[in-house]
Amino acid sequence: MAEIIRLDNGLRIFYKHHPSSKAFALGVFVGAGSAYETPSEGGIAHFIEHMVFKGTTTRSAFDIANEADSCGITMNAYTSRFFTAFYTIGLAEYADKCASLLSDIYFNPTYTEDNILKEKGVVCEEINMYEDDGEDVCLENLIKTHYGLTPLSRPILGTAKSVKSLDADKIRAFTAKFYRPENTCVAVVGDISSADAVALTEKYFRFPVCETPFVRPVVPTFEPQASFRKKIKSVEQSCVGISFPSFPYNHPLKYVPSIISNVLGGGMSSRLFQEIREKAGLVYEIYATNNQYSDNAYFVIYFATAPSQVTTALTKTRDCLKKVLAEGITEAEFDKALAQLKTGVALGSESASEIMRMGGKFALSDEVVTHETLLEEFSRLDCATVNGALKEILDFSKASLSYVGKKNPDDLFSLFKEGSL
Repeated sequence: MAEIIRLDNGLRIFYKHHPSSKAFALGVFVGAGSAYETPSEGGIAHFIEHMVFKGTTTRSAFDIANEADSCGITMNAYTSRFFTAFYTIGLAEYADKCASLLSDIYFNPTYTEDNILKEKGVVCEEINMYEDDGEDVCLENLIKTHYGLTPLSRPILGTAKSVKSLDADKIRAFTAKFYRPENTCVAVVGDISSADAVALTEKYFRFPVCETPFVRPVVPTFEPQASFRKKIKSVEQSCVGISFPSFPYNHPLKYVPSIISNVLGGGMSSRLFQEIREKAGLVYEIYATNNQYSDNAYFVIYFATAPSQVTTALTKTRDCLKKVLAEGITEAEFDKALAQLKTGVALGSESASEIMRMGGKFALSDEVVTHETLLEEFSRLDCATVNGALKEILDFSKASLSYVGKKNPDDLFSLFKEGSL
């Protein structure tokens, strides 16, 4: 049984007893991501994720890494558009060490000018690495196209220019604003009692008293603008991304797009894989996926192919979508997709780290979401409901398209729009 325990200072604890696992997973989730940054702060949430590992008032960067490695603890972090997560995974006997390390990097990073300067170089190289990857550029441009002039369109890493403008004052101002107990969740998963989980959290996560109330910035709402973005780049393959507005977490049909994405591009027997790769031999990779946030979402189809085959591949993709819109998905396809999704969820339920990641993320919004609740929700779905939602998801009038590759003479956006019903 999972639960959210709220302490007097507003700090949330996501707790789930997981007695069958020898692993202990502890994560700290902060409601601070790129969607809450101002233009001058671009990439700061991600930069802080890097910086906290560079040394604290009690540990050097080597001490942090060495202490974790000496106990066999995996320690890492990641940043999304709405939150930043720091986590440890180890044996239950090292639960105290996990909490000590996470607490130290959360409360006591030093942010020295020398480390800031060096890490700017590291992050700029990370940006360069993604810029060299056609798929990453294509999908990042697709997000910009889909979300338009809203904070959600900004890259999580920031830009080289915005990263180079960051300094200790900006970092401390950002953490003072967001790294608050009311905006933080500690996720505890393993063979540990609820009382011990609370005691461990209270021991290591003691927040200073803050007189001002926490106010989370509001991310502006938006209406998706169907548009096209292209980047001419000298690459061996041309990359194409297509996006449609989808159902967010607060939608009653929020799990339906997962079925649709699986049927269209979730495996080797999926429609797009069979039509575009197996029958036409046009691509090595083609897939569909659904990306959800609390009040908005986008459905993506992606493929890469030789520049000379882009028009053909896009036309066949369009026709495949047109066919599923006209005929719907079959009961057999629905059953197969549901089986694959439930299997993936069931396997995830055996992992303390996966439970921690899911639980901590949703607990920031005061929701208890576990793999068990996902299985229950998937079991309530039926083929008729999915087919009834197809035209809402695959709405060509609201589709956006991103292209990265060598110059293409065709009007790819208009070509794709011809698939509208």
